[in-house]
Amino acid sequence: MSSIIFNKAYILLNSSYIEDDGSDYFTIIESDPHFYNKVRSRCEAKKKDDYIRAIHLFDDFIKLNPTHALSYHYMACTYIRLGEYEKALFNENKAIELNPENALFYNNLGAIYIQWKINSEALVNFTKSINLDPAFSIAYSNRAYSYFVAENFELAELDIKNALLLNPNNEIAYLIGSYIDLQKNKQHEALEKLNAAIAIDNKYKIAYKYRADLNGELNNYDEALTDYSSYIQLSSGFNADGYYDRGMAKFRHEDFAGAILDLARCMEISPTTECEYHLMSALQQKTDKSEDEITLFNFYQDMPYTSSAYNGIFDKGLNIEGEERFPLP
Repeated sequence: MSSIIFNKAYILLNSSYIEDDGSDYFTIIESDPHFYNKVRSRCEAKKKDDYIRAIHLFDDFIKLNPTHALSYHYMACTYIRLGEYEKALFNENKAIELNPENALFYNNLGAIYIQWKINSEALVNFTKSINLDPAFSIAYSNRAYSYFVAENFELAELDIKNALLLNPNNEIAYLIGSYIDLQKNKQHEALEKLNAAIAIDNKYKIAYKYRADLNGELNNYDEALTDYSSYIQLSSGFNADGYYDRGMAKFRHEDFAGAILDLARCMEISPTTECEYHLMSALQQKTDKSEDEITLFNFYQDMPYTSSAYNGIFDKGLNIEGEERFPLP
């Protein structure tokens, strides 16, 4: 019955994309060693608590099945999402130790090194993954990113081409392809690729973020706001970057009231010097301040622009967010 534990953990790890509909993912995965080329698993949960619960369940499963390599791999994926890269590295290496011929594991190892910004090691492992499985489309798109970081755009474009030949629905390939286009100042071509990525996966958070940024550069203000809102919504509202970017878009278009709402929410989630500075600037620009905005303005005006100045002002009952508050994880 340990497969039930694996299924629960796998569903939690992928809760942004799948629900518990009774599918036996353990059997599906075990029955096809190349399942990863057929079933896209983004390993993205709805909320942080899902990752933590998944770790506990994978740990329970591993205690019962200590030589099950894929469980260590998915444990590594979960730790990547939590930003605990040393633990991710340990588990992925354990998976490789148990099954050194699995292309999926080397691909994930490359992803860990990408997070650590050790691009040379990432490139080595993506290449190992491709050598083990030349049909692994995602590994080509990930290696394309490594080549992009190394400014080897010719090889990056070649890998993007191969990735899409192997799988025309590889949304990551379109995203990385948009990076290359932007590097070459091909904004409209980049926009087309981002549109394609989102058409393939309408929950692809990072694609919404980059499309919003690009629409802002192209002066497509309404489209940019819509995409930033999608980016925030897909993050369950707990996304400081999304609020900051949307707030700055509003600030640039002199919607200071809207900018204050978003930048204040950014400060509530993750206070930074940059966000604080622009929040204060928006408060200074807005002439007809509400009572709550005046309170906020007075709170910041005599303080240095530093995140340490943030002392939980939102816990004092101010109501300036303009939308439902989301619980912090």
